[in-house]
Formats: sequence, structure tokens, C-alpha cells
Amino acid sequence: MAYFDSEKNKAMWQRHLLELKKEKDRRKENGFKPVPKSSNLVQRNQTNEVRPGVRIITFEELIAKEQERHRARRVGQREKEMSLGREMEKAPKAL
Repeated sequence: MAYFDSEKNKAMWQRHLLELKKEKDRRKENGFKPVPKSSNLVQRNQTNEVRPGVRIITFEELIAKEQERHRARRVGQREKEMSLGREMEKAPKAL
């Protein structure tokens, strides 16, 4: 219970409980209605306005970017190995 010794933490918890109570009352009146996905897009666009320079992407986009980055690194390593092999073939053999 040491968490509530701090006034800041106590205030944050009270605010959270108030939001939960409001949601509970709303659901009692209207029943459960999930938030439509289109409103999530609106919220995402609003966060970009709040934080300029931040581009929000989906998980699938992130996975695709990581795969492309990994593929590019593998190709770069392969080319490096090939050029090293060519250099060793051209170098005179020392006895």
C-alpha cells in the first residue's frame, strides 16, 4: 500500500477510478457498444497533430520494414563475402 503514500499516485488512481465509474454507468444505460474502428483512425490522426514528426504505423507495416531491412543486410553481407573472395583469388600467393 506504499503506492498510495504519494499524493500524486493517489490522485492518478482516483482519476482512473472516476473514469471507470463513468464507463460503468454508461454501460448500464446503453449496454456494451464497442468503439468503431473508424474512430480509432481519427484518434490516430489526432495524435499526429499533437506530436508532429511522429508517424504511427501498424504492426504489419513494422514487420514488413524489419523484413526488408534484414533482407538488405543479408544481401550486403553476401556481396562483401563475394568481393573478399575475388580479392583473395587475385592476390599473389606468398610462399
